[in-house]
Amino acid sequence: MRRSAGLSSMSAFRIRVLWGLYWLAMFVAMHIPKDKLPTIRVPGLDKEVHFISYGLLAVLCAWSAVRGGAALTARWHVKWFLVFAMYAVADELLQGLAVVNRTPDVADWVTDMVGVIVGFCVVGWLRTRSPSGRR
Repeated sequence: MRRSAGLSSMSAFRIRVLWGLYWLAMFVAMHIPKDKLPTIRVPGLDKEVHFISYGLLAVLCAWSAVRGGAALTARWHVKWFLVFAMYAVADELLQGLAVVNRTPDVADWVTDMVGVIVGFCVVGWLRTRSPSGRR
């Protein structure tokens, strides 16, 4: 009987596919026109969504790199932080288009970047807890 593969044993290819699909879904979700979004009156929910979305994006990025055998050096972290920072700026600017009718917000961008940092830290912490360091 074949044992089902857990998340920690997924191949680098599968993680990259998951990462790509997640990034695509995140892009679509972040650009749904304002009038099509459900009205939820929870203070701070917008920031929590940004934090979690970008944190998970960073986790999937780092996880796919680790599973692919890459060393998560300071240079690697800076490179991907800058990629995500530029993407988040573009994301916020695109939200200001008349078609999307949402409001770009610097605080959203800052929250995105905090999510990325925390996501990278989570992967680093998980690697220290794993005997092989390749979780």
